[in-house]
Amino acid sequence: MSDPSMNAAQRPRVLIAEDEACLAFALADLLEDAGYDVVPFARLDDVARAAADGADFDLAILDINLAGELVYPVVPRLRDRGVPILFASAYGTRSIPAEYDDVIVLQKPYDPVAMLSTVASMLTARTVWRAV
Repeated sequence: MSDPSMNAAQRPRVLIAEDEACLAFALADLLEDAGYDVVPFARLDDVARAAADGADFDLAILDINLAGELVYPVVPRLRDRGVPILFASAYGTRSIPAEYDDVIVLQKPYDPVAMLSTVASMLTARTVWRAV
């Protein structure tokens, strides 16, 4: 459940790139209920524009295949800005290029508890890394 004392400006902001509406809505609800501010996108060019425009995100959850387009071209932009990335994929890890071996992958359909745990640990790690 979200912390009522935490306003939207204080909540971690999570970009979701998911083209399957049911999954996008379920993930957004899950994250919002856990206290995150969610910014959903279904198209790769919208994600690319947000990354290029410097939109502020604390974490990006990217479906690897958005309506037939692979998300890999936006990953360097997000990485350059220090945004941690979590891949969500129904295809497993074999198709992911070696340059993204360090990106955490959750297999779809993912377990909500695993998703929340992974997001929380990634954001904690980012906070610790920024403080160093």
